[in-house]
Amino acid sequence: MKLVYRVVFAIVLILTHLSIYANDSMFVTTASGLVPTKEQSTPIILRKENLYLTLHRLDFSVKVEYVFYNPAEDFVAEVGFPIRIKSQNVDLNQDRDYIKDFKTYVNSAEVGFRKITNPVIVTKSQPAYVLRTLEQWYIKTVMFRAYSETQVTVEYTSGYGSAGIPSRYATYYYGSGNTWKSGIEALNLFVQAPDDNIIGKLEAPFLKGNVGPQWIDAETWKMSFVNLRPESDDEINISKTDIGTLDYGDYFSDDSRNVDYLNFSFLTKSQLALVRNGFYARLSYKFKSEYLAEFFKKNLFEYKPMYTNVDSSIGKNQRKIIELIRDEESRR
Repeated sequence: MKLVYRVVFAIVLILTHLSIYANDSMFVTTASGLVPTKEQSTPIILRKENLYLTLHRLDFSVKVEYVFYNPAEDFVAEVGFPIRIKSQNVDLNQDRDYIKDFKTYVNSAEVGFRKITNPVIVTKSQPAYVLRTLEQWYIKTVMFRAYSETQVTVEYTSGYGSAGIPSRYATYYYGSGNTWKSGIEALNLFVQAPDDNIIGKLEAPFLKGNVGPQWIDAETWKMSFVNLRPESDDEINISKTDIGTLDYGDYFSDDSRNVDYLNFSFLTKSQLALVRNGFYARLSYKFKSEYLAEFFKKNLFEYKPMYTNVDSSIGKNQRKIIELIRDEESRR
């Protein structure tokens, strides 16, 4: 069967895990959303897709709730959750699970699934470049009752991908929604960042302008979208970055840079304070707050507390960014 506001975040029931093993090696795992395994006309409508993503230091957990509606007679369909793995000059193991803790539920009852692994496909574009591709499918049969809603839930955990320090990636390809009758009627995205050191930003094709999220508690934001008709490769991206490795260099080197486009609305209130104080930490400010002093000592390798006043060293751009962050803090 073969079947960016900048500041950092990405998602979908298709997720990309990218790792660079060496300068000439690359590893990508893509988990795809729930799709019919057979090419057939389906009456099933995807009314709602609730996507919950929780970011941790070393991995992230995903929960997706699909609410389907069947406007016709009972309909039985085999559905699958495909995992696609691509590597450059790295061997693939067909017996390995490339995501963990995979579970699936139908109308709140946990159900079993069968796993199918396709053979590794090897492609050589040049002697030093060998691309290997592997597909693994988690498959189950679902009964969509006539004129009723059916909820299917999928949960799993994945490691972050990386294209180098400091960024790490999670990608959710919501393009799988195009396999159902009318695309996605409603997509609700919830992102939780319980670790103050982890920040990020949502990037997606349907975002227009400097749009921000709705914060529903101190650690969780939500965004909602309606009537999405995605292309098969459309994705929501979250590029995860640690506060201690944020690149402040451009803001210190060029006071003419336009910073009005910056969007800090995807940071928690405590993260906003840490990013704002990061400008002072990079100027060797000696914090009175024990928490700030310990945080930057632990997470910012170049932090050396030396001065009690660094105001004269803060440039025009840095001052403007600090005010932008304060404005966002005051809205919380």
